Amino acid sequence: MDVLFHGMEEELFWQVIERIEHGAKAEEKVSASVQFLSYLSEDNIVAFYESLSEKLFHLDQEKYANPILEGREHFSADTFLYARAFVVSQGSAFYQKVLDDPALMPIEETFEPLLYIPEKAYFLKTGKNLLHVPQYCDETYSNRSGWPADTPSILEIIRRDNADAQLIR
Repeated sequence: MDVLFHGMEEELFWQVIERIEHGAKAEEKVSASVQFLSYLSEDNIVAFYESLSEKLFHLDQEKYANPILEGREHFSADTFLYARAFVVSQGSAFYQKVLDDPALMPIEETFEPLLYIPEKAYFLKTGKNLLHVPQYCDETYSNRSGWPADTPSILEIIRRDNADAQLIR
């Protein structure tokens, strides 16, 4: 039987995010969030993952990428994902401000560790890897409605990169 998970209640989601310690060493920044989330149920950990993925998905649009693109020759899909993660890591108010005004999208700030909070919390709680694919994909270009129609999808990019890698071998 397939179970459809929904996102976590907003207040609880942001309580996990508020525990991020931005001034700490890289590996310690998310430890309090991971610990807090691991005290919740397995279903809550999965719901956090769903909510996180949805928030990142909503920021996956060209209008949020434009501030990062300006004056650059190369656009990194991974860097844009990490920049979106930074926005979420700054809390509810900042996330909402950026949603409302794409010009506020940080240009140089990234926060990749946010992406691993649900997996680390699940492992801490259960000793097992989290085997769940969220309803929303957080990879860059996944939100097709946020990009021009001629923008390749993430699957097209992966296929192209794999084909290029085959040619190099």
